[in-house]
Amino acid sequence: MCVCVCVCVCVCVCVRLTESSAGVAEQLQSTRQMAEDLIDAQSAALQAQQEILNNGEQLRVTLRDSTQGKNLISQPQFKVNIHLETT
Repeated sequence: MCVCVCVCVCVCVCVRLTESSAGVAEQLQSTRQMAEDLIDAQSAALQAQQEILNNGEQLRVTLRDSTQGKNLISQPQFKVNIHLETT
């Protein structure tokens, strides 16, 4: 009778260890999936930031060119006087 009890306890412990291992494997898979999802989200955020940076650079260049054009037009040698004559 003592041998039977030991075998039952050993089988019960093995079953619990197997269930525990399966739980750990599921948790690891879940953690892996969350990490992959996080990498995807970070990649998308990085792309959006790069696009914002590129658009900001284009805006800076456009504003600089616009300011230079305005400054050029306001120089005295480029001013044109228009006189309207009434008859």
